[in-house]
Amino acid sequence: MRFLLQLCILLISTFYCITIHAQEPTSDTINAEEDTSAEENSKDKLWKADSITILDMVSELRSNALSNTDSTIQKEEKSNKIAQLHQQINNKYKGQKLSLNVVFVEDVKPERVLSAYGKKKAKKIIDQIRKSPEFSILTDSDDVFDNPFVLAALSISLGNDPECYKETGRYLVTYIIPVSHDDSDYNNYNQGIFVDDDQTIPVTITRIEKSKEKALKINKGPLFNFCGKINSILYTSSTYTEQIEITIE
Repeated sequence: MRFLLQLCILLISTFYCITIHAQEPTSDTINAEEDTSAEENSKDKLWKADSITILDMVSELRSNALSNTDSTIQKEEKSNKIAQLHQQINNKYKGQKLSLNVVFVEDVKPERVLSAYGKKKAKKIIDQIRKSPEFSILTDSDDVFDNPFVLAALSISLGNDPECYKETGRYLVTYIIPVSHDDSDYNNYNQGIFVDDDQTIPVTITRIEKSKEKALKINKGPLFNFCGKINSILYTSSTYTEQIEITIE
């Protein structure tokens, strides 16, 4: 159990380095630039601008990335640091506006929350977490079942047991950041924010839609001039992968 809990919390960990070099056009390149459509240039710039917006929010978390050279005590120290940083970053950004140029509606599904049985089962897991000083910072509030970091850990422990969840009558709208450059179209297959020429980080943004009528009108596809109020930010990573999850209102 402790190994599973450590694995869940270590997912809430981290790997800021982003530089964009721009060259002044010369007489030799003007004609070539004119052959490139303004729309494609704009798509690339908008994507990278959105990437910077999101990377700025998690830069401190990424600077504490896990490494395959970390010892056991180094991993534990980073886990403690990550837990504290998550709390600080969420206190800083909660309620602030998130504005992005382009997102892609990935899906709309019924919202599920823990059932009475699920909460009972989850409470046993949380009680175990509270016994571990390095993890207790995640469960020291009364609204523990509203804590996105705890829910992320619980989702791994509880799995997809249907008895642990119930539908709320509301709808979960999921957005991703589509990779946009060259002559590519917006899609949900090529996604992530730009870090460098060799790396992108998947980003999932979710919000709750209360009205079924409105939810039924939401189609999959690109959505421009996206705006919402941040509710929570969750950054997870292993030695080789990173993931960012943002919930908005």
